[in-house]
Amino acid sequence: NFKGRITAMDLSDVYEIKGNIKVFKGMELTSLKLFNCVELTGDIGSLKDCPLQELNLSGGGFPMEFTGNIDSLKDCPLVSLSLSGCWKLEGKDKANKMFPNARVIV
Repeated sequence: NFKGRITAMDLSDVYEIKGNIKVFKGMELTSLKLFNCVELTGDIGSLKDCPLQELNLSGGGFPMEFTGNIDSLKDCPLVSLSLSGCWKLEGKDKANKMFPNARVIV
């Protein structure tokens, strides 16, 4: 089982990758960078059990298709969170308060 061995994944600018982020559910990811992965979709709640310290779901000028509520990540030990372009996410306005010690971009 590879899920416990992968702790960081950077798929930034892999525009053509398609799928749902639920494939990362249960992984021991501490870093997940999906910048400009415009064909990916899914509810960010599927990442809630990952020990994420760094999460980048932003689109550099592209709208991202991620859904769900930022509250689902409240237990993640995030130090860096980037959600710009994630127009469908709920609660983004609370991100700075939820993660006061993190670098947050919404």
